[in-house]
Amino acid sequence: MKGRLPNFLFLFFLIITFFILFSILEAYSTLITISEVEPLPGRSSITYLLSKYTGSHGRFNFMVETRSVRLQPTGAYVNSAVITLYWSVESPPGQNGRNFIISVRLYDDEGRSLTSGSVTVCLLKSTNSGSYTITLSNTNIDDVAKVETSIRDDGHWC
Repeated sequence: MKGRLPNFLFLFFLIITFFILFSILEAYSTLITISEVEPLPGRSSITYLLSKYTGSHGRFNFMVETRSVRLQPTGAYVNSAVITLYWSVESPPGQNGRNFIISVRLYDDEGRSLTSGSVTVCLLKSTNSGSYTITLSNTNIDDVAKVETSIRDDGHWC
């Protein structure tokens, strides 16, 4: 009788170990399957260079930064980008905000510019965020290797 108890515990240990190993291997195979799914675009990676712009002019202080860029594909081509900005604008009395020019430029693997676009936006005084769409000329999404944003003050109040 004493000999059967260790055999039962050993068999129980083997069954539990088998289930644990099976669960780990099943999770690992799911991870491999998920990692093999290629997101748009159909390349291994794209470099995103986001920008931040700060400064002051007299009693006008500002900070504008790009939080994200999302390419908008139509089939195999990119025709616009949606940019999310975060800003903090302090303007003098009587001024509601300042115009900023937000630009996006797409580059290929060799660093050549594929397309670019910009939009002028009025960023009202306060701390806020918002998304803006920038129109681009149709560019094959597989050619895009780098996305770069830039922000500059256009010098006008809005």
